[in-house]
Amino acid sequence: MKTRIALFALSLIALPITSAQTASAEPYGAQIARDRAHIAHHRQQIQKNKQEAAYYAARQAQAARDGNYRAARYFGIKKRQEQAQIHEQRKKLWRSRAELRRDRYRRNHY
Repeated sequence: MKTRIALFALSLIALPITSAQTASAEPYGAQIARDRAHIAHHRQQIQKNKQEAAYYAARQAQAARDGNYRAARYFGIKKRQEQAQIHEQRKKLWRSRAELRRDRYRRNHY
């Protein structure tokens, strides 16, 4: 009796795992569309972060010209934070492009 209960409990635990694997198997066309959407989103984020970094660089230069070195330091820090976000978005863009290449290859070869 205990083994039946144990087996039943194990089957209940394994059920969501196996159903999750089959549910995530979306068609390659949908994966490609999702990857393209990710790429477009990452490009928009990079453009936005570049604009913000340019704004902070201009503010930093203006503050340095005016002799307000505390503000120049503040805007320098903000500019570096934006540069870090740009780098992070570029890494995500690279990964999305790699996923798109893999999905296209799988669609065409499998």
